[in-house]
Amino acid sequence: MVEKNIRIKSLLFIFILSGLLAACSLSKDTEVWDPLVDESQPASQGIERSLTNISPAIASLLQKADESIEKQQWQQAISSLERALRINGKQAEVWTRLAVVYLGQYNPQQSIHMAKRSNSYSRNNPSLQAYNWLLMARAYTLMQRQDLADEAAQKSQQLQQANP
Repeated sequence: MVEKNIRIKSLLFIFILSGLLAACSLSKDTEVWDPLVDESQPASQGIERSLTNISPAIASLLQKADESIEKQQWQQAISSLERALRINGKQAEVWTRLAVVYLGQYNPQQSIHMAKRSNSYSRNNPSLQAYNWLLMARAYTLMQRQDLADEAAQKSQQLQQANP
């Protein structure tokens, strides 16, 4: 159990460090919500900024999931997100949150799969796609695939610059 806590803390340190590095490359006008990096804003504000055309039921489940993510209660977050997927399995924001959860659980392969799934449903949301690419970059870094991590980070940055 102690080893698992150390691994989670190390993982969170990597997330925070990579988030800070990514934030340095963003323009000041770019707003990115990241529950693993930006603790100054409640997750619910991120929902308000990132969600469009979402039913109140899914928004509520996402808010519960965000609160669980902030507390590192991964199973509770997954439960809320799975319920949201049963309502609408094509909701990109749900898949993104699952990618965050799997990163938190140190499961980078599953995180990449979830982020790609989100991108397949977020064709009209380049900022969410950019965030998903950033999550994939972090996952590839955990897998020690720096070539793929760099490529994913570059795609994220291109999307951010193309859609300020």
